[in-house]
Parts: sequence; C-alpha cells; structure tokens
Amino acid sequence: MSLPADTRVLVLVPDLNLTGGVAHYYATLALDARPGIDYFRVNRAGAETMAGKILHRAAGYVRFVGLILLRRYQLVHVNPSFNARSFYRDGLFVWLARRMHRPILVTMHGWDDDFERRVAQSRVRRWFFRATFGRAQGFIVLGSLFERRLRALGVPEETPVWVDTTVTEPATVEATRPAGPDGSIRVLFMARVLREKGVLVAIDAVAEARARLPQRRISLVIAGDGPDLEQAAEHVRRMGLDDVEFTGYVRGVEKQRLLAEADIFLLPTWHGEGLPCAVLEAMAHGLVVITRPVGGIPEVIVDGEHGFLVESTDPTAFAEVLRRVAADDELRARIAAANRRAARRFEKDAVVQRVLEVQAAVLSRAAV
Repeated sequence: MSLPADTRVLVLVPDLNLTGGVAHYYATLALDARPGIDYFRVNRAGAETMAGKILHRAAGYVRFVGLILLRRYQLVHVNPSFNARSFYRDGLFVWLARRMHRPILVTMHGWDDDFERRVAQSRVRRWFFRATFGRAQGFIVLGSLFERRLRALGVPEETPVWVDTTVTEPATVEATRPAGPDGSIRVLFMARVLREKGVLVAIDAVAEARARLPQRRISLVIAGDGPDLEQAAEHVRRMGLDDVEFTGYVRGVEKQRLLAEADIFLLPTWHGEGLPCAVLEAMAHGLVVITRPVGGIPEVIVDGEHGFLVESTDPTAFAEVLRRVAADDELRARIAAANRRAARRFEKDAVVQRVLEVQAAVLSRAAV
C-alpha cells in the first residue's frame, strides 16, 4: 500500500538542527523531500527566555491550524516521546488536529517510565492522554512492550499499533580496526552524556576490563555532549586513566570515522529509551553491541547474536563482558557479520517505505 499521489501529510518534527534521536531520524528519512509531505517544527534550537518560549509555542499552534486549513492536509503525523515535555506540547497539537477532523498517526519515540507511572496514577493526566493521543487513528512504537503500555493507558484494542525501528545511516567509511591477537580494542560510547545513559559505568567498566586483560590495549572514545560531560571528564582525570578520548558531539563523516575505527559499542543505559539510533548505526558498522535490555533494544539485539544484554548496572558486570569480547577475535568477527546483515532492515529506503505504508494504512482506515 502506498500514499495516493494527491495526498498531503503534515509531519510534526523537532528542529532538525537539534542533536536528539528524533531530529536525526527525520533528517535522515527526509520525508519532506517527497511530494505532498511537509515538516512542521514543534520547537527550535537555541536558548530562549521563558517568555520567548511561551510566545513561540502559542504562535506555533496558530500557525499549525492555519497550515492545515490553508493547505488541506489529510493526515497529521505527530512524533512525541512519552515524557512531560512532549506530553502536553504535542497533546495540544493532537487535540487541535482532532478538532479539525484530521486523522492522526502518532510515533512514540523515547519513553520515560517514571512519567508513565505519574500518568497512570493521575486521573487528570489519564483523561488528557485518552482525550488526545488515545484518540489517534494509529501508532508506531519502537518495541512491542510499548504497545502493551499504550493499551494499559487506554488506547483501544481496535486502534492499530505498528512496531518498527528507527533508522541508520549506511556505513560509508571502511572499517579500519586492527586485526590479530596483538591488535588494540577500541570501545565507543556514543550518546548524550548523561549519568543515566551509563557514561560513568562505561568508564569504570573499561578501566576494570583493562586490569583483567592487560595483554590487550583497550581504549575508550566518548562521543557526545550533555550536562554530565564535565563530570565524566573529571571522573577520568580522578582515576588517572589514559586512552580515553572525548570528541564532543559528532555527525556526518566524523561520526562514520569513529564507528569505522571501533570494535565494541558500549551503552550501559537505564535512561527512558525508545530505540537509540546509535545502536543501529553500530550494528551497521559491524560493532559488537554491549548494552542493557531497556526500551526497544531487545527487539533488535538478540543476546549472544548481535552483542550482549546486561541486566545489571554494575560496572563489574560490563567489565566481564568487555573482557570476553575483547579477548575473542572469532566472537567479534561472527557478531560483526550478523549485525551487518541485520542492519539492512534499518536502512533509510526500507524505513521510509514502511513509514509511507503505515501513513497510507491510517488514511485508508480513517476513510472507512
């Protein structure tokens, strides 16, 4: 099923100059380059005063209504994360679209477990959810567990929910990893630098893995920025670790180079994840993924086949997996091959086609 040629779709997106996963997803898909599909920014990059944010938000709602009426969009595709910031901001966009009798498709990206509990425990928040998102004509989620959670919050059983992935950029830089028993091992942490993304756990785990496997030189690259960047750098200095590089936020060729040079992707996260794009990018480059079974990650990482899922947040647990992977060249080669095969499903053209098919299905269902 594909969108009819004369269909107009408005896709609500963050400012694509931002560094988050949703911005990366829609910048990569470039749906707005296709006839009939336009992007509508729900926020913008750069610091603003509180008054500026309020004025910008209010103007955004007015512009949203005007665009739908003027350009006669037939489908509104909203892209929140399930957290306090997106819940109300995007919920109002959904409410406005419903008032104008437009079908709504919702893609849920990140998921904050604590906020989910707050919604479930609040009569007002539950009502708001059911009156806005709960009335959508369809959902895309990044893992089957999120479908179950949406149902528990009040999404009707008859509302279709599609489980799909985020997107990865194709590997355009050839791998440059050293081979052989004396080769060094490069570990890559690539994410927003937050404690709950596991950056300090990653540092401690690499330090411990080095002590357990002194015959291998294990280095760590931390790619990203965020509020805990300085704390992470101070943690490295305090431990006296060498071979730890902080690159800041990377994109494009520089990101491709870091992925091509790495052997292991390490993300000991307990953050409210959907499905991090960086996990898929690591798979596409043939890295062994070592992470935790949060969000939609277990939907794509089969333990022992594409990498390893560690239940604990204890650095020692991650250090033992790192030691095993770093010591075993055959294991890394086997997982690298499996990940490159699996990642084809996450490439841009495949994901775009699936998104267009879901949009067409929602429109078809709304027309019945």
